[in-house]
Amino acid sequence: MITKSENRELTKLTQWREAGFADAGLLARSLSALIRAARTNKSAAYIRAVAADWGVTGHPEFIC
Repeated sequence: MITKSENRELTKLTQWREAGFADAGLLARSLSALIRAARTNKSAAYIRAVAADWGVTGHPEFIC
């Protein structure tokens, strides 16, 4: 699964997304950074799945 710190960051992004404060660019950049910093392949795969679910994988700022 994911680490506590990764979970905390995903929770923050989820709250921002649901509140309407986060645009697709911010989500794409943030999720890309989380994927690059992931400690395990399982964590990276989980975060990639979140990115796909949120529809930001096609965004130009999604680098992973």
